[in-house]
Amino acid sequence: METLGGPQLRSANRHCRNRLGALLVAGCVGLTASAASGQGDVLRVGIDRSYPPHEFVDASGAVTGFDVELFRAVADAVGLQYQLLPDEWPEVRRKLVAAELDVVPGVFDTVERRPAMEFTVPSVWVHMTAFVRADSKLRDKSDLVAGDRVLIQAGGPHDDEWAAIAPPGVGAIRVENSEEGLRRLAAGEGVAAVTLDTLGLYLIRTHRLELRSIGKPLGRRALRFAVPRGRAELLARLNDGLAIVRRDGLYDRIWDRWFGVLRPEGVPLTRVLPLLFGLLATVALAFAWSLSLRREVARRTEKLVQAQAEQRRLERRVLEGEKMEALGRMAAGVAHDFNNVLTAINGTLELARMQHALGPETLGALDEIESASQSASALVTQLVAFGRGDARRERALVWNEVVRECEPMLRRLVPERIQLRLELNADPGRVQGDPSQLQQVVLNLVLNARDAIAGPGVVTIETQAVRDDGGRWSKLSVRDDGPGMDEATRRRIFEPFFSTKGGNRGLGLATVHAVAERHAGRVEVASRPGEGSTFEVLLPAEPSEEAGPAGR
Repeated sequence: METLGGPQLRSANRHCRNRLGALLVAGCVGLTASAASGQGDVLRVGIDRSYPPHEFVDASGAVTGFDVELFRAVADAVGLQYQLLPDEWPEVRRKLVAAELDVVPGVFDTVERRPAMEFTVPSVWVHMTAFVRADSKLRDKSDLVAGDRVLIQAGGPHDDEWAAIAPPGVGAIRVENSEEGLRRLAAGEGVAAVTLDTLGLYLIRTHRLELRSIGKPLGRRALRFAVPRGRAELLARLNDGLAIVRRDGLYDRIWDRWFGVLRPEGVPLTRVLPLLFGLLATVALAFAWSLSLRREVARRTEKLVQAQAEQRRLERRVLEGEKMEALGRMAAGVAHDFNNVLTAINGTLELARMQHALGPETLGALDEIESASQSASALVTQLVAFGRGDARRERALVWNEVVRECEPMLRRLVPERIQLRLELNADPGRVQGDPSQLQQVVLNLVLNARDAIAGPGVVTIETQAVRDDGGRWSKLSVRDDGPGMDEATRRRIFEPFFSTKGGNRGLGLATVHAVAERHAGRVEVASRPGEGSTFEVLLPAEPSEEAGPAGR
């Protein structure tokens, strides 16, 4: 039995902070902690013995893998004792459904599993991928035809959903685990096998299987920790532990240790040597010419200096990007913890309103609490938008649609002393974007313009298509006739939490900048003292239909 116990003082203090929201709710409704997840109990942890590199039993008989190491870190962070119980997946799943296990790491959340299981936040994102033999002519899932058979793991997520996702007439060969499926595929059985990209790449490299992946991933899915339904206290502690290991950077080190080795291999030496010899020959020729052509030397030297300056500029941008990424992770962690506290506050507020014979003063105080909670929820939304790391829900849209969706809310948020004008071009160009994130851009820019105007004024929203040396762009402009900004202020406006005003402002423009960069766009600002400010968000525009279809 493998156990972890006796958490140290620092871990205990950290756990108390993370559980603040849950304790507030429990105190209001009179809940008692469940003995099943108490400090002294030993959790029964189910492990799939044949799911490398996520979880497996190695040649020495040790239980290891990414999910196993991550669970150990989570258990240590929140002071859980546990026993690892490896078994084949069908038996692990059966025991979890029957509550003979307390937790299983690395489980997909599917509709078929939800009646018997509850799930934590994602522990890792993976892609479901189709693999075929190296000599196969299949290039994509759409190449499958009626009569083909695909190997899938019995009881896995694709087994649960096979009837809905299978191409017409394509059958399934169910195997005990993904390793067996890939081995049988390499031996000539079936035409393809579906499994995780991480697991497939690991097994192909480890066992030197003559297989390859095809087409785009079949879907991006999250693996999570699963517990039997009704274990809310244990689920909350596991979520706390995941948040702690992410915040402390331990999660990234575990991920890199197990999945970093699956990155593409380097360029073979046989390809590098010809390039190297060609480069040396070019350098030698340039040196010979430089002896008689000093002007050319001077010109190339100048270009080299410019290239070095550009390299330094790019290095600074990379460093700034890394800093913003780290800040985004911190913001997402803060938003998670803050949201737990808001949940407790809102729950307590609803319980308080259920009391009878409340006086007007008490009801007024509760309304003020609700208003403050809504403001805090808006801040959490901005924090999540700033630090979001999950995939965007993109679709083709135009800025006009986004502005029209936001218009009713904008009319309520902009006071009557400020006129809101819409100057929407009939054809501003189509972009690929996440509607919710682009709506956040419009909202933040208008609120920023509103706050800049002290008295009566005008805020103008304009859309149009533009073209420059970089290509075609769809532009959203928000202008105000406020006091404008000096150069020192303009250089800092996109810094997170920088503000020329008090209160909780300062994250809106940083969010606008982050969303624009995620959509391969940019933000331009024009402002002078006494002349107002104009913010322009430019996103890459899709080719117009008039340009004709692209060649195939």
